[in-house]
Amino acid sequence: MNAPTRFLVAGSAHLDILSTVTGDGSTLDKIGNVAIDIGGTACNIAINLRQLGAQVSLLTASNNSPYAMFVTNHLSQRGIEVLVERNDALPLAAFTAHIAGNGELMGAVSSTPVDRHSFEDATVEAAIERADCVIMDCNLSEDTLAQIARQAAERMVPVYLAGVSEEKCLRAAKVAPFAEALFLNKREADYLSGHIAPELAGRYAELAGVLGTVLVITDGEHGAFVARPTTGVSTPIRPPTVRDAKNFLGMGDAFLAGTLYAHLDFDFNLEMAATAMLPMVAQISEHDSCNDGTDGVIEKMLSEMRQRAYICPTTRILNRVAAEGELEKMILGTDSVGAEFSVALIDVDHFKTINDTHGHNVGDKVLERVAEAMRSALRGHDVVCRWGGDEFLALMVSDAAVSRRVAQRMQEAVGKSCADICPVTLSIGVAQWGGTMGSAKDLVEAADKALYEAKRGGRNRVV
Repeated sequence: MNAPTRFLVAGSAHLDILSTVTGDGSTLDKIGNVAIDIGGTACNIAINLRQLGAQVSLLTASNNSPYAMFVTNHLSQRGIEVLVERNDALPLAAFTAHIAGNGELMGAVSSTPVDRHSFEDATVEAAIERADCVIMDCNLSEDTLAQIARQAAERMVPVYLAGVSEEKCLRAAKVAPFAEALFLNKREADYLSGHIAPELAGRYAELAGVLGTVLVITDGEHGAFVARPTTGVSTPIRPPTVRDAKNFLGMGDAFLAGTLYAHLDFDFNLEMAATAMLPMVAQISEHDSCNDGTDGVIEKMLSEMRQRAYICPTTRILNRVAAEGELEKMILGTDSVGAEFSVALIDVDHFKTINDTHGHNVGDKVLERVAEAMRSALRGHDVVCRWGGDEFLALMVSDAAVSRRVAQRMQEAVGKSCADICPVTLSIGVAQWGGTMGSAKDLVEAADKALYEAKRGGRNRVV
């Protein structure tokens, strides 16, 4: 086994919008499932290499949209070094595909900013200096492919190419002589042959000779083959064993990643490396996404963003932004059914003294205990939120009299919960919705006045 290879992957990283047909595939408006994940040929290759334990950098370009940030943040979290040049003039990076019920691609449209972007020479130079191998996808423009190939050749860093699609694989023709191998599917290879050497249709070893590089060609259920110009021979690779295929879109990228990992890190020839990685290739077909690591990632990231936006990290209850929304919803809900509704504004007595005496870490622990105790003392339909600092807001579907008793129960629960840390008491102001109140702000102001009365009356009281 060789020293671990440092891979530089250059190309597209974008949103994948994958539509899989579950109904009648012959209709124009088809019934099916839609998944939104993260993909792109370079992105898929980088993630799969990282899953295998490789050191990976990804060179790409994007705008500054939230979608672009989703992609690069996810890659960074996967342990991939993301080298990205940003330009707001670039379009959204996305790939949309319709997939038949058998997993085969029916049609696709891609928007890949990397083919409209020119990378700074210094960026490319710095990326290649840290790499032992460069993999380029043909989403890159012809100029960028040539730029990276030239700089890699100057530093004697081997280059490999990924064809991507029929039309885009034509971009590989000019730089193929500088590459160790060009990875294509059969459809792309035939398209390329038809444009540069139509007389060589189906004669892939001879096509490899014209291009001046080894061709590694995948052919769906028939497996793959390696066409070498030096021998004029195409060596077949058996197909992977696929049991529960969902889509075949990412299998070529997985095949490339696995083959080059085994080829460079274990010194297998391409034929042996491709055969060794067949189980990994089969595994990709069982994913809804196009690589081994992004199923459901968009939903997960959105959920994490919601958590950060609406949950107080110290107390793990709703923060003020979320509380204001809940307050409006509860007022509308109670008004519509004629129910009674109250709020309690709650202040931890002498909280500054707790911080000054015991330290802020203990202060945070007290806030956490207070929130937990109040939540346990509330009824199932009530909500407690952190309003700010050492103030909390409880939303209760009941009149002021019942809410007062619930508030007293919260005081008792907090006292018991914090007893092992320090004595903690609460001042609470309760206000009931109705009368001349016209807004949520009026309701909170009424509770605030009651809270002030509780404090002025000696604290540790409910008013």
